[in-house]
Amino acid sequence: MRTVLLDTTDLAEAEAAISETFASVRLSVARGLPTRTRVVRSMIGSLPVDSIESGYTMRYEMAPPEHLTLFRMRAGVVEIDGEHVDRYGPGDVGVGGAVEGRRVTGRVGRVGYDVLTLDRSLFDRVATNAAGHVALTCVVPISETANRRVAAVVDHVVAMAALADIATHPLIVSATQNHVAATMLTAFPNDAERETTIEDRHDSTPVLLRRAIAFLEDNAYRDIALTDVAESVFVTPRALQYMFRKHRDQTPMEYLRRVRLHHVHLELIAADRAHTTVAAIARAWGFAHMGRFAVYYRTEYGESPHQTLRG
Repeated sequence: MRTVLLDTTDLAEAEAAISETFASVRLSVARGLPTRTRVVRSMIGSLPVDSIESGYTMRYEMAPPEHLTLFRMRAGVVEIDGEHVDRYGPGDVGVGGAVEGRRVTGRVGRVGYDVLTLDRSLFDRVATNAAGHVALTCVVPISETANRRVAAVVDHVVAMAALADIATHPLIVSATQNHVAATMLTAFPNDAERETTIEDRHDSTPVLLRRAIAFLEDNAYRDIALTDVAESVFVTPRALQYMFRKHRDQTPMEYLRRVRLHHVHLELIAADRAHTTVAAIARAWGFAHMGRFAVYYRTEYGESPHQTLRG
């Protein structure tokens, strides 16, 4: 459901609303310029998804934000001050508040952009390094390809937020948040470890693998992150990744997807198509994107899920 948080030409009102929504901010514009600002919010679980438009150029000074903001530009320009000014135009993605405890200043010019507000702990949840807090070290993507990848994810999240039945489903909510965080870690420079340690290799035994698989199979209906599985067998997330890669040639989360696919398959076989749909069963097991789900299903079972439902 979309909610209009702000639609005003009053700069003071815009400043107060943005301060309440994001972080305390001071806006300044040339005297006499029109200052229409509009913010429309949707939610995917606890993840705010905002569409922001402002038809004027302004300077901003924001107090250190509690959360990260991932933005995807559609029109206009955003500049973020730093050692040098990072400038974003249509099609670009960037991150506000990447350095915890630092004020954010810059300029915004006649913008239209989508903003996802993320808890900083999401990176710790999805990163393969459990040694400490994971943070971005740069707010500019590592390549044009990385930029396009993040932009596509934001577009997908914005589209999902408009679908009420999807935006409130616990598994889909969790998977969406994890997917956003994981994609950001592949696209922006960060301080997560990338190398497998000797200790990780020593923790990669078949006994631990069997325990991890049992945990995944027993908890497939729950919201599971990589860190949850690692903690269940007392290894690091990196060791868990190495274990699955070495013995099964797949990631733990790929294995979890296959387990969930199996449950969907069994439910489709037993279902009455007069009383249920493929989409309803798939979403109950955390598959939000029906196109990707259909590809996974056909790859696994050699037929479409609709064929299985029809019997």
